[in-house]
Amino acid sequence: MSGPMLVAQEAVIAVAAHGLVGSCLRAPDEALRHRVWDRFLATVATHRLPGHLVDAIAAGAFPATPDQFDQAVELHTCALAHTVRLERLLLRVTACLDDAGIDHRVLKGPALAHTTYADASVRVYGDVDVLIPSDHVDRAPALLESQGFRPTPRLRWVGVGSRHAQGVALRWADELEVDLHFRRAHDVFGRSVDDDRLFGDETEFTVGGRVLRTLAPEQSFLYACYDATIGAQPRLSALRDVAELVLGGSVDGDLVLAAASLSRSGEVAVAKAVRTTWECFALADIVPLSVWALRYQPDRYERRALHGFRGAVGLTARALDRLRAVRRRTLGTPFLRPLQDHVGSGRGRPSTHRGRR
Repeated sequence: MSGPMLVAQEAVIAVAAHGLVGSCLRAPDEALRHRVWDRFLATVATHRLPGHLVDAIAAGAFPATPDQFDQAVELHTCALAHTVRLERLLLRVTACLDDAGIDHRVLKGPALAHTTYADASVRVYGDVDVLIPSDHVDRAPALLESQGFRPTPRLRWVGVGSRHAQGVALRWADELEVDLHFRRAHDVFGRSVDDDRLFGDETEFTVGGRVLRTLAPEQSFLYACYDATIGAQPRLSALRDVAELVLGGSVDGDLVLAAASLSRSGEVAVAKAVRTTWECFALADIVPLSVWALRYQPDRYERRALHGFRGAVGLTARALDRLRAVRRRTLGTPFLRPLQDHVGSGRGRPSTHRGRR
């Protein structure tokens, strides 16, 4: 990997970790050079981090020239404009479902932005995700298609026939996308969770003066963990979601692990996501859930799941080895030794998971 590329990647990860108390990552000592900056800014956009970049520069935590700051603000402004369009789409979709009496929960980006982040404008996203009860597998997509939505080429994500599909993707007239989830996606062993568990508890938030509903915190956290482990290159914004939920005290670890145990791949997804987040952001904060994740030993079925997830390769994985070396040089034992003191064999459950900010 070339030097400029590596510098850009490490700078992007530092931006993703900005504001996380306990992160030992350092921003560059001086403003990035032109050829590095262009690559860096494109990667910031890919990982949906323009809000974090603007905040970091404005706080004096990330060096930038006046022109670079203007470019960062422009990038964030464009991302926010897209987010506003998506929020309007979300209101349209949820209104249609409400009028038809179809229960639903908002997932991922919009829900996390409004329930987990102190400033919702920092967490931008690329589409709208809504969970639908399994008994509306056919009715909900048909309803939205009758309102002008059209199916995308990847209409059915998983399975043959509607009863085995995990969701459908639909597009609005201006190419905005809404994903309807029928059950928890990415359960690679095919074991779904009863609708009563997913739709039992809820968390409310407000968009455009309307009250919307998302899942209970522990269920939202599981979705965040799947997003942080699935795919060839999970976005750094997904890892930041995991860090925000754990360190912000939004989730109860015992409830998380109880919910994760209901899915064959749930616990290994949580362990992988938390470990990757702690390593990627060089987090020195030791909380019970991070200790549990470090000691977790997947069985052979879960190792298959990890192989299916493919882990955080690409930018995240390529930079991790370099970051581990930096952490060893700068931190010595304070980061590693306390964790080892808590490590034992088998699978323990933490008694509490309230993190500190």
